[in-house]
Amino acid sequence: MISEHVLFNLLEQHYRKSTDGMIICDRNNKVIKANQAMCNMFGYAPDQIVQMAFEELINVDVSDVPAAYRQAKNQDNITFLVILERYVHPESDCVLYVIRDESHSVAATKSVFGTEQSSARFKELLKNLHKISVELSNSPDMDSLYRRSVELSLEKLEIERMGLLLLEGSNQVGTFGTDEFGNVVDERGFSKPLSHSPIVLEAITRRDYVTVFQDQDLVHYNKVVGKGWQAMVTLWDNEKPIGFIAADNLLHHRALTPHIREIFGLLGSMLSHVIIKKRAEFKLKKMNEELELMVKKRTLELEQKIKQLVDTQEKLIEAEKIASLGGLVSGVAHEINTPLGISITASSLLAEMSKQLSDMMATGAIKKSALQHVADTSLESVELIQSNLERAANLVKSFKALAVDQISDSLAVLIPHDVIKNILLSYHHEIKNKPLTVHNRIPQDLTVRSFSGALVQVIVNLLLNSLQHGFVDDQPMDINISAQPHQDGIIIHYKDSGKGVSDEELKHIFEPFFTKARQQGAGLGLNQVYNLVSQKMSGQINASLPSEGGLEFHIYLPNL
Repeated sequence: MISEHVLFNLLEQHYRKSTDGMIICDRNNKVIKANQAMCNMFGYAPDQIVQMAFEELINVDVSDVPAAYRQAKNQDNITFLVILERYVHPESDCVLYVIRDESHSVAATKSVFGTEQSSARFKELLKNLHKISVELSNSPDMDSLYRRSVELSLEKLEIERMGLLLLEGSNQVGTFGTDEFGNVVDERGFSKPLSHSPIVLEAITRRDYVTVFQDQDLVHYNKVVGKGWQAMVTLWDNEKPIGFIAADNLLHHRALTPHIREIFGLLGSMLSHVIIKKRAEFKLKKMNEELELMVKKRTLELEQKIKQLVDTQEKLIEAEKIASLGGLVSGVAHEINTPLGISITASSLLAEMSKQLSDMMATGAIKKSALQHVADTSLESVELIQSNLERAANLVKSFKALAVDQISDSLAVLIPHDVIKNILLSYHHEIKNKPLTVHNRIPQDLTVRSFSGALVQVIVNLLLNSLQHGFVDDQPMDINISAQPHQDGIIIHYKDSGKGVSDEELKHIFEPFFTKARQQGAGLGLNQVYNLVSQKMSGQINASLPSEGGLEFHIYLPNL
């Protein structure tokens, strides 16, 4: 037969730290041994519980309670529910009872509330708990949530003193709590390694359970301020403990009733849920704020880069315009140089004839035939000088008109036919040495009110685009420029018979830096045309591929 001593040792070795209550009774159901958890559960000292009858602690009549439950009564005559396990060894005269406190179960607790008053009070506390949950869910920040959870629990849940601590790594960190006088105090400066006290070690390993120790030293900031019961509930995020709430009865020394214990457990579950939710909410809010700041920063950086690109684009356009103007000036100078050279040669010949006539008159050897030769030669020279000077004057006039148009930024009534004419005269040097024929088919009486400088730049860019990209192995090419009235303005058709572009290239033809011949330009000419027409002149432009080949542009210009 196994002796009672062996059973005692077994109990001490295997169940000394158990959170369940355990007692050993003799065959007459007299208690002969109890662990500390059993004493805490029922509120008795070890020497008080020994020799008590089992029936004084546990009601063996199960007719009034749910199946698998037993009704227990503590030292304060407060009833609560337990689950009872009974172990009997055939060779022993003793019986081992394992008792688990189930008073935290709502259904179980309700089943043993003996009076309507208790049920009504429990319902009222549940309503208060719901109100607390709603208010905490609307907390503006986590510190407000922690502070109000303590304040509202003291105010509405009949809790005398409470503290909320969080777990950060291996440390327990304070938030808000209650001092020894019942005042809510800021304990955010509190931080220390997780306590290894029995109640903490037990609570931290059990979910949805209110751990209660009776007759404990009650402390505030490591200072013992009284004695009483201490309750603790761990807060969980799935399987991870994130903190705990602790309560005691320091102020009024009231017993821990089943409904207060139940409410305290529900408070822990609710706080876990709200803290997890609000942490995620504030984390998302912070991420959104950081993302917004990042977007603003990136937007600013992008705006600066866009400005740099626009500035660079404008500089490139200006460089191309200057290069184009340089070529234009060089060409016009070359064109003017030819009639001026002829005029100079003719004037030199005229001077020579005049000298010969003067010499003949001085010697008196004037012959009619010599005089006729001088006269004929002088007349031819004068006609030659006059025609070439007129040609030079016309070149200067067209160049001047084109220059005025290009630098003009004011609205004017334009005659597109004359604008095209001046452009062709000024760019004659670009055209004359190429197999190209340009037809200006715009009616001379057609007008439009727009910006002359913009129109000149548009036509010049289209002309240069044809010259640089349109030729196919020096094959002849025609350019036809026509126009007619359209809505409240005109539409200009510019068409060349060159090699054109592919359907895919046509989609990108107005994009900046798009070019088929990088060595001949930066690819900004047609982009500048698009911007001038659509923005400066408030018009529209599109490009198409004629069935007979080449490339055609349709430019609508409204009267501004």
